Amino acid sequence: MEKVPASCFGSQSGLLGASISVRGILGISRDRKVRMQAIAEEISSGKYDLVLLQEVWVKKDFESIRVVASSVLPYSLYFHSGVIGSGLCVLSKFKIIDSFYHQWVVNGYFHKIHHGDWFGGKGVGYCKVVTNEGIKINVYTAHLHAEYDTNHDEYLAHRFLQAFDTSQLIRHTRHSGDITILGGDLNTEPGSGAYRMLIHNTNLNDAFVSKHGTRPDYLGCTNETLENSYTPRQLRRQNHPGKRIDYIMFSSSNAYNMSTLECKNPLPSCVPGQGFSYSDHEAVSTTFEISLSMTDESRVVNLAERSRVLHDGLKVCQKALEKLEYRGSAYFICFLASTVLSIFLFIFVTMPMFISSICHSLLWLVSLFFLYMATVWNMMERNGILSGFDGLEVNIRSLEET
Repeated sequence: MEKVPASCFGSQSGLLGASISVRGILGISRDRKVRMQAIAEEISSGKYDLVLLQEVWVKKDFESIRVVASSVLPYSLYFHSGVIGSGLCVLSKFKIIDSFYHQWVVNGYFHKIHHGDWFGGKGVGYCKVVTNEGIKINVYTAHLHAEYDTNHDEYLAHRFLQAFDTSQLIRHTRHSGDITILGGDLNTEPGSGAYRMLIHNTNLNDAFVSKHGTRPDYLGCTNETLENSYTPRQLRRQNHPGKRIDYIMFSSSNAYNMSTLECKNPLPSCVPGQGFSYSDHEAVSTTFEISLSMTDESRVVNLAERSRVLHDGLKVCQKALEKLEYRGSAYFICFLASTVLSIFLFIFVTMPMFISSICHSLLWLVSLFFLYMATVWNMMERNGILSGFDGLEVNIRSLEET
C-alpha cells in the first residue's frame, strides 16, 4: 500500500505522461523526505504539463512539492478525504476549471490498521484542465485497494467494485471533455477483473499495451522489480521480474485522434547520489500524439468483453455477500461469547477492584466491537456491495437489450 503515484502529461503535439508511486507514509516510509525532494525536482524540471500524485499522506510533502514546482505547474489541488486524506493531488501547467472527489463505498476495514487503506477514505479524484489551445482534458486519478495476500485476497470484491465505480464515473463524465486520462496506482495486474473492468467498461486504452502490444508484462513492471532497492530480498532471490500495477490509460472524443508514441520506465534505479530508489514502485512515462480527427466515426466498443467482465463482477459480489453472511454470524457468536465471559468473571471470579475494572472494561469493549462488526459494519458493507451488484445488473440488462 505504500505508494504515491504521480501521473504527468506534456505538450499537445507530444503529450508526455508519467506515473510514479512514491511511498509517503509518515514514520513508516523509509527515506521519505529525500525521495520526496527528488520527486519534486523531477516534477519541476519543466517536462510535464500535468502531474497526478497518489499516496501523499503527509500534507507538508504536497505543499513542498507544490512550492518547488509552482514556477512550471502553477495550478494545484489536493483531494481531502478520510482520516489522513486521500493522498491524491493534482499539479497543472494549465488552468483547472472543475473538480470533485468521489469516495468509494467499500474500502477495507477500520480495524485492519496494519493495512490502513480505510483511513485514507480512498476514491477517485477528477479535474478538468483546458490547454492553451482550448483542448479540454478530463483527468482522473485513483489508488485502488492494495492486494496483501494473493492466495487469500479478502479485498477482491472491494477492489473490483472500486474499479466499477471508477469506470462508471468516467463513462458518465468523459463526454464534457476532448481527452480522457486515467493515471495511478491501480493495484491490479493486466488480465485481472479490476483491470478488465477499467478497460472494457470505459473503452480506455492501456498506454503500455497501445505501444508494446501484448508482449510480456515484465517489460513494463512497476512494482517488486529486481532493480528496486525496496523490493524484499526474498523476492529478489526468486529472480521474479516484478509486476505491472501502475498505469496510464487514455481515450479521446471523436473529434481527436490520440496515439502512444512512447511508454517506458524513465527514472534510474536509484536517486542520484543515494543508495535507494525513488520509491518501491517504478515510474511510468508515456508520450502521446494528439491530432484533429478527419472523420466523425464512433470508436469501436468490445461489447462481448464488457458483458463478460460485468458478469464476472456479479460472481465476485455474490461470493462476497456469502462471506459477509458467514462473517456476520461469526462476529455475533464472538459477541455472545465475550459477553458471557464478562458476566462469568463478574459473578464467579474474585480479584482486586482495580484489576477487575480493567478486565471488565476491556471485555465490554471487545464485546461492543464484535456487536458493531456483526450489525452496523456488516450492514454497511453489505449495502455497499449490493449497490455495486445492482449497478452491474442494470448494465448487463442494458447490454442484452441493445
